[in-house]
Amino acid sequence: MRFDEQLESFKQDGTLSSEQAESLRNATRFPINSTEVVSILGGFFVILGAFWFLSPLLSNISQLLLAITLYLISGLLTLATRSLIRKVQFKNAAEVVEVLAVTSFAIATGVVMSQTSATSELSTFVASISALVYGFLISRKRKFSGSFLLSASAMIMTISGLAVLDAVGNLAGFCLVAVGAGLLWFARKTNVSGKFTLRFFATCIVVVGLIFPLPDFGLDIIGAIISMLFAVALFIYGIKTLFTEVVVISGVGLVVAQIKLVTTITDNSGVQGLATLLTGGVIVLFSLRKLRADRNKTLS
Repeated sequence: MRFDEQLESFKQDGTLSSEQAESLRNATRFPINSTEVVSILGGFFVILGAFWFLSPLLSNISQLLLAITLYLISGLLTLATRSLIRKVQFKNAAEVVEVLAVTSFAIATGVVMSQTSATSELSTFVASISALVYGFLISRKRKFSGSFLLSASAMIMTISGLAVLDAVGNLAGFCLVAVGAGLLWFARKTNVSGKFTLRFFATCIVVVGLIFPLPDFGLDIIGAIISMLFAVALFIYGIKTLFTEVVVISGVGLVVAQIKLVTTITDNSGVQGLATLLTGGVIVLFSLRKLRADRNKTLS
């Protein structure tokens, strides 16, 4: 008698219920269920992908040893960070060691990526992602390392990402200004620990973005005017919020943007010098206002 017929007879005489008979019929069709099949297939692809990805390293033992060494250094520095962070007197040193640990890990990742026929720009982009994620995760706990890693990796990832897309021209400056503005916004959150450090590096990123050429829409003066508007907005933000680090660095950015604008308009050195002098005077006046506001705040 066939198996299906036997199950049907057991169901008819009440030996098995309909559900039990159906379970036995399905159990004999395949030794494992669909979830296990998918898991095995996924694991196979993971193993195949890892071998495919890492096989170029096997052809270059020196690069493989370099990556392994950097990963080991990163692990040892991480252990040192965890030991030092527990002692208050070594907390600042611990954050410096933590930066070195993440940097070693990122470089090792870049070395691995570079051996997979990836371009140097793509390797840098992928390596900076790990530092960016780590910096974001510890930004609530560390005053220096989290803010430094977050801002530095954000700038590196932006530049390398644009290089991968072959869009380093006018778009680069705009993207860096946007990244710096985003970090300034993030620094205002109450759960961010290293606000000063993050604001400092974020403002620097904006100024670097102003140095890069901004979109000019066919006319050089338009890009210079956009740079000037961004610089003025950043300087006003620093004065309004009374952040000394933002005021000082944005003042430098304002001078840079002013020089770009004036040199675009005229070649007259006298006019250029006068415009720079007036810009410096404006910065000094507003800086004195900032200092006076700080003193009044302290006295009150």
